[in-house]
Amino acid sequence: MTVEECLSDIEWNGSIVPFSHLIYGGASKTYLTYYTLADKINADDSNQVYYKSRYLTVDVFSESEPESLVNIVIDRLMQGGFSVTGTGTEQYEDDTSLYHTTVDFYTPRI
Repeated sequence: MTVEECLSDIEWNGSIVPFSHLIYGGASKTYLTYYTLADKINADDSNQVYYKSRYLTVDVFSESEPESLVNIVIDRLMQGGFSVTGTGTEQYEDDTSLYHTTVDFYTPRI
């Protein structure tokens, strides 16, 4: 599955959570953004590339404590074949009045 397929149609607190690549421009106070953190090239001894790993981050934003939404995102990513490597520190952003945390994951072959 793609990241987009994993993040589509996530329901939380009675609403579908919108998501966007890099920047969210909508009106919802609960949303997800995602971006590529790094690509790792895996090669053999003769420098022949045999696969690339992609490391990604999902940012979770919400007006209320997002732990259950973070768990839904993790479950969806794992169901889609991604490996979750960790979550970031939960923060409250005074300038947006939103909670913000991250989920880091990778796909072993792209």
